[in-house]
Amino acid sequence: MQGWREALRDAGRTSDLLVYGDFSVNGGYLAMLSLLKRDAANRPSAVFACNDLMAIGALRAVHEQNLRVPEDIAVVGYDDIELASYTQPPLASIAQPVVPMAAQTLARLLAQMSADRGACGSAHDPCIQLLAPSLVTRESSGKALSRATPQTVFET
Repeated sequence: MQGWREALRDAGRTSDLLVYGDFSVNGGYLAMLSLLKRDAANRPSAVFACNDLMAIGALRAVHEQNLRVPEDIAVVGYDDIELASYTQPPLASIAQPVVPMAAQTLARLLAQMSADRGACGSAHDPCIQLLAPSLVTRESSGKALSRATPQTVFET
């Protein structure tokens, strides 16, 4: 959240663009409805949901308000669940590097179980590794997402 607030501040925007949901489809639906109730001048042109389920709810809210995705508002999710490619329009999403995350977590666990504590320090010290997610572009993002993909911080 701090990163979002800083990015909004750097862009000259206030954090009133942050709307909270409960990581469910309905949570995304209700959060998007709250954004869409604003006058057109204060509506965002793009929304990033913290997971794909919320983004799917957001898509429904946009459609119910007779707006178009991505022409009126772009929508992007996070997790790249299988259902994301079946929504209308197909949902752009950030795919986490699940296989490297699992491999590094297993390596860390095995190192903690053995006498070798691994490269990250003692068994009780956190091990922070940066893994790059990938942007899966689909129709819901339109042309709004042509920038580089950020890194994910993954802590074991």
